[in-house]
Amino acid sequence: MKQRRGINQPDASAVGWISLSDTWLLTTVLGFCIAVCFSAGANKAEKRTLDVEMEKEKAGKEIAELKEAIVAAVAAQEDAAKAKAKTDAERELGKSEKAKRKRALLAQWKAEAKRKSALLAHWKAEAKEAKRMAAQRESALAAQHESALAAQRESALAAQRESALAAQRESALLAQRKATAKDLRDTEREVARLEGELDLRRSGQGKVRQDLMGLRGSLDRVVFVFDRSGSMKKDGRWETVKATAKVWLDYLPVKEGALVVFSDDVISYPVDNHLVNMQDPTTRKKMGEWMDDLEPEGKTRTLHALEKAYRYPGIDAIVLFTDGAPTKSYGSRNEIHKFVENEATAGRKPRIHTVGLSDYFDKNLGRFLRRLAKETDGTFIGR
Repeated sequence: MKQRRGINQPDASAVGWISLSDTWLLTTVLGFCIAVCFSAGANKAEKRTLDVEMEKEKAGKEIAELKEAIVAAVAAQEDAAKAKAKTDAERELGKSEKAKRKRALLAQWKAEAKRKSALLAHWKAEAKEAKRMAAQRESALAAQHESALAAQRESALAAQRESALAAQRESALLAQRKATAKDLRDTEREVARLEGELDLRRSGQGKVRQDLMGLRGSLDRVVFVFDRSGSMKKDGRWETVKATAKVWLDYLPVKEGALVVFSDDVISYPVDNHLVNMQDPTTRKKMGEWMDDLEPEGKTRTLHALEKAYRYPGIDAIVLFTDGAPTKSYGSRNEIHKFVENEATAGRKPRIHTVGLSDYFDKNLGRFLRRLAKETDGTFIGR
């Protein structure tokens, strides 16, 4: 340490009168003082050095802390800058997306407005066309209405004229009816007389025709049985049967009768299985029309047809028209002969007149029909 000049230094003029011992003592004291001074100065210097080191260490720590704070502050500033930049970028991006959406919405609105404008124009055109068509229809309806009114007026006038003419005709007809009433009554009486004579002649002619055909016995109550199996389609046999049936129904002296027709099934006229009045021309006509509606088909169910014919009560005769032998699966010839025999034993004995069509020269058919007629005292006829 530097010492201040002029302090604790003896004056040079006073040193000569001091003794040697005093000099040594003084030197010693001076040395001690110097040592003490040096020691104190060293201690003070060391303390000062320590303080400086501590200050340096403290300053270093503060500098380090300051550096860390500065680095942290710089990092925070950088992070803030980055965050701000990111936020700004996101904001800008949001603004861009928002602007883009706005542009898209604006384009959509423009397109929608354009479409609505087009629809409005289309609707206006349709409304204009509808108005035009409505005007046309209204005009057409007015014309039709006018035409209808004119036609109605004309019809009313025509009806009036017709009514007047009808009244005139009615008056003339009334006078004519009054004038012809007596003639009509006279005519009716004459017709009744002539019909009576015609019935008498028909009855006599029917008897003559019966005798000519050789049909023995009474023909008051008769069942006509017709074969309409598939074979009747050949050579116009079914047409021949229908024509023959109509002639016989008109000219034989039959009072009550019925029709039975057979193939795969058996049907009858009338359907309720009773005899009808054959003297009535309307009945005979209906029978002919019923036959006209039938067509030949199927097998030959002769036995079942005869069983149905025998169910009619109190009949005098059965007339069987057929062109073939019975189908065995529906009843053989022997079964038919046995059935007729059993019916006769039971007291039911109508004559069976058999009419063979086309193939009656066939050995089996001819023998069967002749035997059936002979067993019942009937007549066999070949056509």
